Amino acid sequence: MNVHRKYFVFMLVLTLLSAGCSTDAPTHQDGENNGPPGRSKPVIAATNFALQSMAQAIVGDFADVIRPQVQADPEGGLDMAEGLDMAELIRLQSAAVVLTNGPGADDAAWLSLISINQSRLCETTSAEFELSDFIQVQDYRTVHSHGDEGEHSHPWLVPQCWLNPRLATAQSVAILNRLVAMFPEQETAFTANHRSLREELEAVEELAGDVATLIKSRNLTVIASDPRLLFFTRSLSLEDNYFLWFEPPETSAAIAELEKRKPESGGHLLLLCPPAASSLVEGLSQSLGIETATVSLIQSSAEGKDADTFVKELRRNYQTLQDIVQGMTH
Repeated sequence: MNVHRKYFVFMLVLTLLSAGCSTDAPTHQDGENNGPPGRSKPVIAATNFALQSMAQAIVGDFADVIRPQVQADPEGGLDMAEGLDMAELIRLQSAAVVLTNGPGADDAAWLSLISINQSRLCETTSAEFELSDFIQVQDYRTVHSHGDEGEHSHPWLVPQCWLNPRLATAQSVAILNRLVAMFPEQETAFTANHRSLREELEAVEELAGDVATLIKSRNLTVIASDPRLLFFTRSLSLEDNYFLWFEPPETSAAIAELEKRKPESGGHLLLLCPPAASSLVEGLSQSLGIETATVSLIQSSAEGKDADTFVKELRRNYQTLQDIVQGMTH
């Protein structure tokens, strides 16, 4: 962290202290009176759009669920050039609970820079996940040396578990349990709201099963452009088959790699890519004639569709893939 960021963090701590913010876990009464004078709604913070959307569906109008719009640079520091909102961070400090993704969560690098008591954090992947639910990938990009180990890289956990509707449902249960524990008088309302959310996610999971059956019937070989899509492909009962294209490669290099992955059985090849690789997708479709599909990582609400929920965007991923596969020739 450079001197400028150190100064910022120091000033932030002073601001929070002068505002009388406590890092202790809030009591139930504190949760009912978060925010400025005259405000009665509790504040709940979430570190990504999926958690924010699910939490808001559960609490309804009872609370405000915020997702701080704080950018982080590759070194983990705050990016001061992105219009950092100090008031937003102060509001985060007073949140009744901060919902996080748990292991592998790279969507809130700023969290370690903010003074929040650990008791106020809720890792939504802790209690409801099995060890086999996590996905670990060797990180080829970070090579370093310490001690006598020589140059090496460490594995990392893929964070986009919300791309699997079964795991998203598990996260929603973790959210519900934490919120009911904090606001027991709201249990009936929260549980009813969660039931509706769960039914929506189960419907998406059923759609995923239909798409998986369709892919199998077409004898498709599906490859993901990078590991971030593995939770999505696993929800389709597919083997982990992916490149390490975190940044879209040159079309010629991509063609060379895809040629090596062509199925020997003569079946069709389908490449899944996030929206950032749209230009690559177009080039590969024209050059190789392979089928491609764009899968949203759902890191935030789709541009121009702010009213859309996480569940709607997740459903859209499967519907997009379903339409493409149905349109493929045998």
